[in-house]
Amino acid sequence: MGWSRTSFFLAMTIRSLVAGVTAPFIGPLQDTKQGPRILMLGSSILLALSLIGLKHVHHLWELYLLIGLVGGITQLGAGAMLTQAMLPKWFIRRRGRAMGTMPGCSWASSR
Repeated sequence: MGWSRTSFFLAMTIRSLVAGVTAPFIGPLQDTKQGPRILMLGSSILLALSLIGLKHVHHLWELYLLIGLVGGITQLGAGAMLTQAMLPKWFIRRRGRAMGTMPGCSWASSR
């Protein structure tokens, strides 16, 4: 495509900013009884559609839209934030082991 690394890192920066802005709205939903299921299902569908859409990207703004905007929303709903909120509630007796073996959670295994 001829795009620079800066273009890709800008998409990742947009993703982080979108995740930071939407976190206060998605976070309380994670603490409800049915919230994690709704978030995981919706985020998985959005993530699948955005990955399918990446095949058809020809312009830089499309990359920013799919990776930056949609990726930032799905990062919260199906990513580490959701699993870090759910695992301590599900595993009471072996909470440390569950958190330590969770992918992407290096801070739990160092405790």
